[in-house]
Formats: sequence, C-alpha cells, structure tokens
Amino acid sequence: MSAQIILYQDSGAWGIPSTCPKCTALQTLLRFADVTYAVSPGDASPSMTEQNELPVLRVASDKEDVVVPGLESCVEALSSVGYDAYGGLTPAQIAETKAFSCLILDRLDLVRQYEWYLADNNFNRCTSKVRYQSASLPVRYVLTRLERHEIRKRLNVTPWIQRGQIYQVAKECLEVLSTRLGERRKYFYGDTPRLLDALVFGEIVAQLYAPVPHGRLRQMILEYPNLLKFVENIRQTYFSNGMDEMQHFERNDQSNQTSPIRTAYEAAVQRTKQVFSSKKETSPIEEARKARNRNFIIAAATSFLIFLLLGNDVEVQVSE
Repeated sequence: MSAQIILYQDSGAWGIPSTCPKCTALQTLLRFADVTYAVSPGDASPSMTEQNELPVLRVASDKEDVVVPGLESCVEALSSVGYDAYGGLTPAQIAETKAFSCLILDRLDLVRQYEWYLADNNFNRCTSKVRYQSASLPVRYVLTRLERHEIRKRLNVTPWIQRGQIYQVAKECLEVLSTRLGERRKYFYGDTPRLLDALVFGEIVAQLYAPVPHGRLRQMILEYPNLLKFVENIRQTYFSNGMDEMQHFERNDQSNQTSPIRTAYEAAVQRTKQVFSSKKETSPIEEARKARNRNFIIAAATSFLIFLLLGNDVEVQVSE
C-alpha cells in the first residue's frame, strides 16, 4: 500500500492555493513530485503542533504514521515517497538554494507581512477577511488580532524594518531573484522545477493576487517580466485545474491580449476599487500615527469624564 499524504495548511483565497506562501510552496512541491495527496478541509492552526508552524504534512503508511510540521521538515519527509527536492543539484547549487530560501523567507516574506498586517487598510479590508475562514466570527476576530499582534512584535525588532528600508530590501530581493532566473530559463536550475522554484512561486503568487489597497510590493513585482512569466508557467503547468478564480478572470477577458498575470492584477485592482472606499491612501506609518493620536484623544476624554464624576462625588461628601 502506498503512503497516504495529507496536507494541513491555511485555506486558499483570491484564486491561490493558500494565503500562506509556505503552504503554497509545499503544495507546489507536491505537484512537482507528481504524488497523490489530499488537503485537509478548513483552516489548519499552527498550534496543532508543538513547533507552532504551518504547513503540516501527514504521511501515513502500513508501517508508520508520521506528522511533520514546518516547511523544511516537510521537504525532508518527501524523501519517504521517493522525491528529492534537491535532485540533480551540485553541492554548490544546494548551498545556493538554501541561501535564496533565507532571502525569501527572512526578507521578502517579512515585507509581505508588513503590508498585509501592519497597514490598517490592508489588514481590516483584505487580510482579516480571509484568515481563519472556518472559525466562527468571534473566534475569527480574536485569532486574527492575536496573529497581527505576534507579527507586529516580530517586525518591531527587525532592524531594517525599523530603519525604514522595507521596500529597499524588497527591491534588492527581487533584483537578485530576477537576475538569477535570467531571461531564457524556464526554472532556476534548467528544465526541472525544484525547491527554489516552489518557494519563489509561493511567495510571488501571494503578492500578485492579494487585492490589498496598499499594494506597493505588487507594483514592484510587475516590473520584472521574467518573474511574471515564471509564475505564469508554473500556474499553467501545475495548477491548470486548481486556481479557478484566475481562470474565471481569463474567461471574462478573452479580448485582452495581455498576460494572465497582468489580467489577474487588473482584476484585483478593479475589485479593490469596487469593494473598498475611495479614501485617500496613506502610508502604514501615517496610519499608525493617526491611530496613536486617536487613542490618545479617547484616553484623555475618558480621563476627563472620570475626573468630573469623581470631583462631583467629593463635593457632595464635603457638603455633608
């Protein structure tokens, strides 16, 4: 009996397999491996494992039933079904893949988190709408706010974010990836997709398809045609039946001769304009400043009212 593989991940939205780039990367890798797998229905919670990390892969066979948390461990677990994510690469290329993985997960993904969670408009009108979809409304509200709080704490101790170098770092990451991919390569290492291809696809596809009001990172990605072509090639080859929303966009815009990625972006922008109010856009820093001022005014007014109430009580006691 062959092993049964079950993937636990954040649910998909906006036409992408998952709102978690790591989860999308693992699902992409499973499709590269051409193995049969199932995605657990509903949202998985990082707290389902001691490591508090998604994705989670369960590999069940007659001999053993293994539950593996975290992308790196999941990649190693795929060797049990005969797939090597580094297959055919030289030691130097494996080292390069690991270096690029750090660049994507520790740099580029933090910029995504900054846009999705720290910008109030993005979080309230986009991110919070698709997180923990299977939970009830009160639970969903609490979980999304707790998640935002944890991400804020992590980003607040990241030096280059505190120095205001968010988009400078993002541009450097995109430049390096675009240069390494080149103009003629189908994948990063020849004609066979591997781990790095899955990681880049998972990260960039999330940025392209998320209809956030403040989408500066998305605008930056659109400046790299070879990365767009790379993403579209994987989408058509491995997700031709699994990204229905994007196919819907294409069917409704057959007269448009631009690339499906551009079509997807324009559709997301148009949907954003229809759903979101046309307020003047402000930066996340400006939004945070306004929030602090608003909270200060509320606290001051509350303190003043309490003072008046307590003051009246004192006067009554003295008069007696």
